[in-house]
Amino acid sequence: MGKSQPFIDGSAHGGAGLIGMVTLRCTAKLRRRLGLGVLSEPGPSDSVLGDWYANLLVLERQPLVLCVSEHSLLAVVLHARDLRHLAMHFRQGLESRLLRLGISTVAVGAELERSGNLAFGATCSRSVLGSMTDFVFQLQARAAYHPGEAWTVAELEDDLATIPCAPLQYRRPRPDGPAGPEALAARADGRTAGRLDGAAAAAPAAEASALQAVDQDYFEDKE
Repeated sequence: MGKSQPFIDGSAHGGAGLIGMVTLRCTAKLRRRLGLGVLSEPGPSDSVLGDWYANLLVLERQPLVLCVSEHSLLAVVLHARDLRHLAMHFRQGLESRLLRLGISTVAVGAELERSGNLAFGATCSRSVLGSMTDFVFQLQARAAYHPGEAWTVAELEDDLATIPCAPLQYRRPRPDGPAGPEALAARADGRTAGRLDGAAAAAPAAEASALQAVDQDYFEDKE
């Protein structure tokens, strides 16, 4: 059976008149929940933060979607109660996260415009998936050590921003210092010029192609 075209949801920002597109690379578990079939490879993301990876998890009986930037490993955590409007919730969560990092409204607005249309694709980076596994473990450890403690998704995001990541040479996945906002605001040279400070390089095209065969049920047994 041939692959279908990548599903593109422009409902998050009206869809009309927007040229920017970002790819949300979902695990097989999340794609099934979204009712997506086998998708063809989408085009490159226009956003500075690159593609985003997303997976479902459950934390203290609350379903969540963990989204992680391919370039910076910055995490956005969303409630998973309304997956029909995932594109809208992703944009809202991304805006909130970037503003809380102190990035200017102009730079955030430009990134949201570049992410106006959301395309869904399969995961293709072992490195990003490995970092997501670490993040899920950290969230579950937090819940285990503080059972019943109230938390917000913003607090979870802040916790994940303190974790050293091997793909970032054990730096934290956040745009610390003046280079972060400046890099996010930059638009020259497409994806590479806009990487956040300390971001890992995107996987070479040959590696990305080879990783298409990676088992998409990587997170199947992880809640």
